[in-house]
Amino acid sequence: MRPTILSRLAVLAIAMPAAFAVPAQTVSLQRAGEHVTILMGAAAILPADFPGDVFVPTGATLVRVESLGQDRVVVEFTSDQAPDALAAACARSMAEAGWSPATVEAVAGAHAQAWEKDERAVLVAAWAEAGATRLRLQLLPRARRPAGADKS
Repeated sequence: MRPTILSRLAVLAIAMPAAFAVPAQTVSLQRAGEHVTILMGAAAILPADFPGDVFVPTGATLVRVESLGQDRVVVEFTSDQAPDALAAACARSMAEAGWSPATVEAVAGAHAQAWEKDERAVLVAAWAEAGATRLRLQLLPRARRPAGADKS
């Protein structure tokens, strides 16, 4: 029996999405005694418990989620916005959500920010990469200051 044009189209329709799908990758490993899970490409989704008061860029694509345990996670997005515009949008959003700016070391070629709220901290970096902007947010517990240290 020869395949009909309809059956050939059905096979093609099933095969095409797989051929054009964005690759998804999940990696699990032990690093410094901690379990680390990294989700990339189509596998990358924000964790269900991702805080609602942390900036998430509108219209950006989530490309990587790295769960490091102990309330630490790194998320990376790509965006069509320029790095300075994305960094400014992040700063506005974080301040409006009640985050306080913190001191962060400059990063060559990137806009770097640090934010603190309650017992949490967020480190932000935005930089140009291959015709787009890459935005990395690292969520972690707030660093404890030594007793008597200046709180400014």
